[in-house]
Amino acid sequence: MKKIIFLVLIFFLYSNVSALAAEPTMLKEATVKVKAGNDKNYAISEKVSLSHAGSIKEKISHTFSNLESSQIDQLTVTSNGQELEYHWEKGEALNKLLVTPPENVSDDFTYELQYSLTLQEDSYITPLFVPEYPTQGNSNIVQISFNAPEGETVHKNSFPVIIDEVNNEVESHIMNIPSHVKYVYGEDAGPFNVFNVTSWVVVLALITIIFTWFRAEVNKKKGAAA
Repeated sequence: MKKIIFLVLIFFLYSNVSALAAEPTMLKEATVKVKAGNDKNYAISEKVSLSHAGSIKEKISHTFSNLESSQIDQLTVTSNGQELEYHWEKGEALNKLLVTPPENVSDDFTYELQYSLTLQEDSYITPLFVPEYPTQGNSNIVQISFNAPEGETVHKNSFPVIIDEVNNEVESHIMNIPSHVKYVYGEDAGPFNVFNVTSWVVVLALITIIFTWFRAEVNKKKGAAA
C-alpha cells in the first residue's frame, strides 16, 4: 500500500513539474496579404505560425475589431489543406474568433485565415485577426503586403510604415500583427490630399501658437525694459 501511495505521489509531482516546464505558445511569424479591388472589396489572407503550439488546450483565440465601416464574408481557416472549425464570440468593440486545432498539434503549427471584406467608400481601415499570443523577442516577424487597384498609388501617410514599394504594391515589416491596417491609396499621392490635410492644419496651428507666444514674450520684455 505504501508503495502504491509513493508511486501516485511521484506521478503527481512529475505531472505538475511537466506542466510548469511546458513552454507557452507564442507567435513565431506571420505573413499578411491584403488586396484591394476597385469596388472596395478586399481579399485578405493571414498565414500564421505558432511555436510551442502543443500547449494549446482547446481553442486558438483571435481578436477582431468590430468596425461598422467593414463587413466580413467568406471566412475559411485551413491547415495543411484541412479546413478547421471555428466559432465567434461577439463583443461591442472586439469580436473573438475561436479556432479548433486538429488533434495532436505539433510544436510548430501553421494555419491560414482567408476572408473577404467590404469597406465603405471613404474608409481604408482594414481590421485583421490577431492571435492572442505574445511574439518571440523584438524582431519584425510579421510581413504585410498590400496591393492597391491597378493605376492607384499608395500614399505615404498609410499605416503601418511602408518599407518597400513597387508600382501599386507596398510592403511593411513589424513586430506583431496589428488590430488593423490603413493603406490610403488614390491617383494623387501629393503632400496635400483629403486624408492628410488635417495633419497639415494641426502643424500650422502649432506653429501659429508658438509664434504668438514668442511674440508676446518679446513684447513683455520690451515693456519691462521701458
